[in-house]
This record gives sequence, C-alpha cells and structure tokens, in this order.
Amino acid sequence: DVCSSDLKAQLYQEHQDARKRTLRNWQNALKDDPKALGRWLRARDVVPIRGVVGTQGILDTPQSIASEIKTFWENFWNQNQFVDPENVAQRLRNHAHVPHQNIDWEAPSLELLVAVFRAADGAAGGDGFAGRELRHLPEAAISLFRQLALQWQDHGCTPSVFAHTRMVNFGKPGKVSADGLLPLDGCRPISVLTSFWRLWGTAWMRSPSVKAWMSTLPSSVVAGTGADSLFTAAQVFAKLGHQRYAGSMDFTKCYDLMIPCGTAALLEAGGWPRGLVQVIAYM
Repeated sequence: DVCSSDLKAQLYQEHQDARKRTLRNWQNALKDDPKALGRWLRARDVVPIRGVVGTQGILDTPQSIASEIKTFWENFWNQNQFVDPENVAQRLRNHAHVPHQNIDWEAPSLELLVAVFRAADGAAGGDGFAGRELRHLPEAAISLFRQLALQWQDHGCTPSVFAHTRMVNFGKPGKVSADGLLPLDGCRPISVLTSFWRLWGTAWMRSPSVKAWMSTLPSSVVAGTGADSLFTAAQVFAKLGHQRYAGSMDFTKCYDLMIPCGTAALLEAGGWPRGLVQVIAYM
C-alpha cells in the first residue's frame, strides 16, 4: 500500500510538472512568435464543426464524409478536363524563363540537409513521421537518406510509397454555419506529403543552385528577399486610383487545376536538371 501510494504521488507530480511545462511553452510561444498569438486569438472564434452537408444530408462519420469528398473532387475534375495538358506544357516551354548565365546545379550538401532536418517542425504525412521526430535522426541516417535521394534523381522517380498523401480538410472562413455545419464546397483540402520529401525539397530551395537561378528572375514577379513585388502592387493600385478601372484574373481553384506535366515542362525549359524535374513531376 505504501509503494502504491508513493507511485500515485509520483505520477501526480509528474502530471502536474508536464502541465506546467506545456503552459510555459505555450506562453513563451505567444511571446516569441506574433503569428502564434494571432492563431490563438482567431481560434477562439472558430465554430466547432459537427457535420458536413452532403448530397444525402448531414454526414457525421469519417467514412461518409471521406466518401462524399472523394466524389465531390472526382466530379469537379471530370467537369474541368477541357484543357490539353501537352498544349499547356508547350505554351509554358515557349514562355519559360531561361537564365542568361550558367547555373552550376549541385544537390544540397549534407551540411545543409542536416540543418534542415534539425529545424524540422511539420505535420506527419502518410508514413506517420512528423518533423519533430525526424529532427533527432543521427547524421549518418540523414546522410544515407541523401544518398538515396540522389539515386532517385538519377532514375527520375521515387519509391511509390513516397507518393502516398494524407489529406486533411479545414473549414473555409465564413463557411461554417452557426450550428456547426459545413457544406462540401466549404472544405479546404490540404495534402500532406511525407516529411522526408518536404525536407528534401526545402533543402533544394535553400541550395546555392536554386538561389542562383531565382536571382535571375525579374524582381517584379519574385516574392521574398530583394523583391519589388510590393512596389509593383502599389503601382497597380495607384493607376487604379487615376484610371478608375483595373483588370484581374480569376484564380478560383487554380491550384486544384494545376497540370503537373506543365510545371515540369516549365522548370526543364528553364534549365533545371532533368532528373530533378522528373522526380518533382512524379511526386
């Protein structure tokens, strides 16, 4: 009885310590990251979703919701298959940005890849490995992964399991009714690929090769460091004020209608390595 009592007291104390650590980490996150504070404030006004409104009424089980969402997107893509993918790819090739200078394309170094892994903090894909777990992999394991990734680029594809995707759906702002019901077209699907692939992609984007290529792009169309896209937007609004009209493109569901072979054609015509482009298209 004495041992049992001591064990209960120890477990209770550990539970209390864990709660204090969680609260302290949350408070520190709000202090250090303004975005975290904004997310927390917005979350306070979120209406919990209790069901999805489908063609057969209110759906409230994971199986029925997943089935209706699958049908919704199949119908959407079937209704929008009016563009010839090869025609799109050829047009993109014709208008691709080709740097005037030679780009020395080299895969991300082990040092860079290790740094990316150590900062990993993303959600898990279909394989269940979250970023916070992968950040603790030993350098030897990360080095082995890099060797495998380089082989995939040599062959132009990855293992098929890498293409498995975990999809989650969020309610679009303003789409959830007061009683917690969400229409099917109010679901915002997010595809979560394996963390390994996302980390490899991040390493490529931070590599000297990609940075060199991006430095050759017109500054008016590049977002981020050294770009003048905000200045370009200000010019557009200034002209709107004087001319009283402006044109805009309808980007509704544009991401959902992207053509992978078109993206691959654009990158390859822009000088990206063929093996890397093939892997991107495969994924």
